[in-house]
Amino acid sequence: MGNEYYYINIISTFFEKNILNDYEKVFNQIIIYGQYTDIQSIITYARKYPIMSKYTVIIVKEAQLLSNIENLSIYTDNPLKSTILILCYNNILYKTNKLYQSIKKNGIIFHCNKLYTYQVFNWIVSKLKKKAILLLKKPQCLL
Repeated sequence: MGNEYYYINIISTFFEKNILNDYEKVFNQIIIYGQYTDIQSIITYARKYPIMSKYTVIIVKEAQLLSNIENLSIYTDNPLKSTILILCYNNILYKTNKLYQSIKKNGIIFHCNKLYTYQVFNWIVSKLKKKAILLLKKPQCLL
């Protein structure tokens, strides 16, 4: 969750491509969008057992568009161990929200904050160093 959509998309794409093999994805990977589904459908998919795989992977993109998302805590209070439910929430859930508390107890919450203007330079430098493009130890400026 968070306001930095870039990281949310990178993480969801990573899970989409790497959790299941190609032949397992046919039966066990479901990608849905919040505006085109409802909570009951997500719960139904999440309670489905995997077919010829260890896991069922459900990725809900744009989960902030779901109406009554708090009702998803019905599932997240007691999730199946064979289901990986990924909610891409392009906003912030309040820590007092019942769904937030349930996910924090039974899962993982990754918060993606936007970079402030003063942080952008260091972020760019770190990305360039990681890709071995920038070999200087401490660049004075970028032209």
